[in-house]
Amino acid sequence: LELAREVESHIRSAGDPRALLLFFLLRYGSVLDVAGRSRDALDQYEKALGLTEPGSREWIQARAEIGTAHVSLGEWEKAAEVLTDTLPRMRELYGAVPPTANVQLNLASAEFRLGKLDSALERATAARAIYVKYMGAEHRSVSFCDDTLGQILSARGEEEAAYQHFE
Repeated sequence: LELAREVESHIRSAGDPRALLLFFLLRYGSVLDVAGRSRDALDQYEKALGLTEPGSREWIQARAEIGTAHVSLGEWEKAAEVLTDTLPRMRELYGAVPPTANVQLNLASAEFRLGKLDSALERATAARAIYVKYMGAEHRSVSFCDDTLGQILSARGEEEAAYQHFE
């Protein structure tokens, strides 16, 4: 439903070909990333970023997608750099809602891989709380959070706490 509203909004603004191109670059990038073609997705997101004004809603969205692609590619340093910059902007723009949780969880994954376990734990816990609040405890995004939390806790030597997230 959210995607349908977004498509409708962009079609209405079809008088602005730049906005429509931006929308399709971001969506095509998402399709490529889901299909396992993260390098191609990154190219689309970077093209989209080039069409935006720094600090705009679209710029923030493109940066979040770029960070996600870097996570998918295993480029942890770059992902952490982009997402660390993007997260406060997402919070300001959206508040504590699922798009912000996506950034938090991806940043937690990057920080985990970089050995920043305390920060990763804090971010994954916050993302999980947002997903539970808005999508329910059974949503697959909560499962992703639980998996990430379990890995982080295990790496911290907290096996009993980790086990609870793997159940």
